[in-house]
Amino acid sequence: MNSNCPVPSYFLQHTPGENHFANSFQCSASHQPVERWTSTGGFIQPKPNFPPPSSTIRGTVIPLGTAMVTRNRNRWQCPICLELFPRRQERDRHELKHVPYFIHCPLPHCAWRGNRTNLFKKHWRQEDHCSYHEYYGRTPGQSQIETFDPWLILNQIIQGAISLREGEDQAIFLVQMKACELHKLSMLMDPWGRNKRHLIGEARTRCDSESISIPPHTL
Repeated sequence: MNSNCPVPSYFLQHTPGENHFANSFQCSASHQPVERWTSTGGFIQPKPNFPPPSSTIRGTVIPLGTAMVTRNRNRWQCPICLELFPRRQERDRHELKHVPYFIHCPLPHCAWRGNRTNLFKKHWRQEDHCSYHEYYGRTPGQSQIETFDPWLILNQIIQGAISLREGEDQAIFLVQMKACELHKLSMLMDPWGRNKRHLIGEARTRCDSESISIPPHTL
């Protein structure tokens, strides 16, 4: 054995005998890795037990590099036009744009309409409406201001039971029925209460920037 290459002390403590270690140990100028110092018998360097390149959360393996994809998928998407929103509340408010306004002012001569209760409350507090509070109440009930239930139609569209166009036709029919009941000519002539074509314009702008095609049933 080469006297210039001392034997490490921890090898002398883990080998069957000094003679066996001397015969199996060969020291070279290249200093081979530890796992090649002994081929038979003696001490064998254990291989490190590294975990696989993934993490487990509640039994589900999540590969590395998917954090960004998961974060993008967590954005709330409109199931009708596929537009993305950072919060669920914004997505829900947007979905109501796919049907006509479903809230109206109960006063026969008032043409106000909308799709948010808080906006109606602000409208109802106007000075020229205060004189009607005694009859309708400071806050009219839902049956007095709801033109139709939008979610009965939207849920059918989302579930695929009816197309978007069929849902729009149903909502328009309900609005016109209510208009006849309330003798509101403005509601009868303008069942949407706003220009619905701006939805397609917004969708086209977004899809052009993201190279996404608009579903045919939304046109």
